[in-house]
Amino acid sequence: MRLRTQKFKFLSFSGIASLILLSILTSCESKSKDEKTPEMTHVAAEEQIIENNEARKIKNYMEGNELNGSVFVSVANTPIFKGGFGYADFEKRTKNTVKTTFPIASLTKMVVAASFLQMKEKGLLNLNDPIGKYIIGFPNGQNIKLIHLLTNTSGITSPSWSGISVIPKDIVNEIKKSPIIFQAGANWNYQDANYILLSYILEKVSGISLHEYIKKNIFSIAEMKSSGFITRKNTFPYAAKGYFKVQNHFEPIGKLNIHLLYGAGDMYSTVEDINKFDTALMECRFFSKKSLDEMMVPRSKSHYGLGIYIYNDYLFSRGTLGGWNAVHVYFKDKTNVVLLLNARSRKMDILKNAKEIHQLIKK
Repeated sequence: MRLRTQKFKFLSFSGIASLILLSILTSCESKSKDEKTPEMTHVAAEEQIIENNEARKIKNYMEGNELNGSVFVSVANTPIFKGGFGYADFEKRTKNTVKTTFPIASLTKMVVAASFLQMKEKGLLNLNDPIGKYIIGFPNGQNIKLIHLLTNTSGITSPSWSGISVIPKDIVNEIKKSPIIFQAGANWNYQDANYILLSYILEKVSGISLHEYIKKNIFSIAEMKSSGFITRKNTFPYAAKGYFKVQNHFEPIGKLNIHLLYGAGDMYSTVEDINKFDTALMECRFFSKKSLDEMMVPRSKSHYGLGIYIYNDYLFSRGTLGGWNAVHVYFKDKTNVVLLLNARSRKMDILKNAKEIHQLIKK
């Protein structure tokens, strides 16, 4: 995992100019071209919204850029396009659709962050609690707070994962042995270990498993009926196999290391369900407007808030795992773009793809 650090100072709620521009984003809404090969032949989008100018633009963009996966685009909670492109399984020629399930990698973190804001509102914890309160003997545990884990500003690092136990408690003990590279709150360093610790703490505080908590308190509220978890007992619950592009063909990805994904990337979902999560989040169905605002404060020069990146004109989460690539972007004009792809190349920039789709429908 590449190390990324940036110096910064924590920003106050009143001092964030970008919050003014983001007020529309966080106001609770009322409900309402490499050469083609035979393997790259793309099929027409399935289950798409009634053909219109915007839909045609999106369809042409997905096919023209040879994006293999599923897309969902909505404006003010009204779907304007949804469809699948290419194959969920190249060998079996199983097509991608809007119902195809994909690993969503680090998009899992926004769900864990939302769970902590819920528990805070229930009085089960405080985001300024030191992690030493929950993990006895953790180095610098009285100075590292839950908020530092949520914002990737804790200073902790990830251990060498080779040969590590699959039991969460053992994983946490390995993280305890890893060096701390800066004082909590001094810098920003994106590490999955932060969210692994949070998931372990969530289970201790809630008294139930992380997966059970999310099912009861996130999936049920947002009506995410096609989402779930990759586990040791079910290592392939999703439909879309992962591939990596090598020259002009695709190599299938091997098995995932399940224990490394715990709370940091172990969810699978569909484009429809991610859109449902975004809708529930912006309608404040998970928690209050005050907590939503807290989630959306960028805590460093990285623009990272609580499980999500915040810019003046848009919010987003992005995840990469093996051959899978995932992004969802919520723009200030209330356009939501969700892209889940299962064929990845080194040149791919899925956030750029989502932005370009947004620009297309605004022309």
